[in-house]
Formats: sequence, structure tokens, C-alpha cells
Amino acid sequence: MENLLTTRNLTIINLSIVAYFSMLWLLNRFDIQPNGIEFFVELLTIPLLLAQPVFLIVEVKVLNKEKRSVLLMLSYFALLTCTILTFGSFFV
Repeated sequence: MENLLTTRNLTIINLSIVAYFSMLWLLNRFDIQPNGIEFFVELLTIPLLLAQPVFLIVEVKVLNKEKRSVLLMLSYFALLTCTILTFGSFFV
């Protein structure tokens, strides 16, 4: 398990989650609804929504243990911003 949580893998996971929710926002903003994408939206939204706080907690633990890289910090703040905007959209 320790080998899977390298800073590189964590950065890729964080940026992938941010890219997914950014893509969802763009699709909703410009009212694009292709059938093939709707399938993946339904399939991936809830697991990635639940993964956001989990990876925030994991990344805080990794940042406290290891040397902080700039890219890891940027991916953390991008995921934090994405999480705040995603969960905040439920209350608007």
C-alpha cells in the first residue's frame, strides 16, 4: 500500500479528480449532453465525489510525513478548491 501512495501517484489522482469535475462544470455550463459522456458521468460522479475528502485527508498525512513538492501542494490546493466548490454547490 505504501508503494501506491507516492507523491507522483497522489498528484495524478488529485489532478484527475479536478479535471473530471471541471469537465462536468464545462459540460453543464455550455449545455453539452452527448449520450456517450452521460454514461460515464453517471458511473463516475458518486465515487469521485466520495473520493475527494478521502484524498484530501490522505494528502495532508503525506504532506506532514514527506518533503513537500510544489506540484503536490498545487494539486492539493486545486483539489481543496474543487471540493469546496463541489460540496458548496449542493447548498446553493
